[in-house]
Amino acid sequence: MAALHPDGPAGLLSTRSVRYRELGLAGRRWTEAELLDLLDGEPGLLRRPLVTDGRHLVVGFDRAGLAALLAARA
Repeated sequence: MAALHPDGPAGLLSTRSVRYRELGLAGRRWTEAELLDLLDGEPGLLRRPLVTDGRHLVVGFDRAGLAALLAARA
C-alpha cells in the first residue's frame, strides 16, 4: 500500500498519534525501509482508515479523496 501513496510509507505514518509521541519519534529522519519496519512493528502508527481500489489509496478522513475514489469506480 505504501507504494500507492505519493509520499510512500511516510504518508501512512500517523504523526499525531499518542504512540508516535510515546516513542519520541518527532523530528527523526527515516529511510523507506526503516519506516516500513516501524509500521510493521507498530501498526498503531498507521493513519486510518486506509481505503484502496488496488490502484489508488486514500489515507485518513479525506472526504474529497474518498468521493474521487468512488466516482472513479462508477
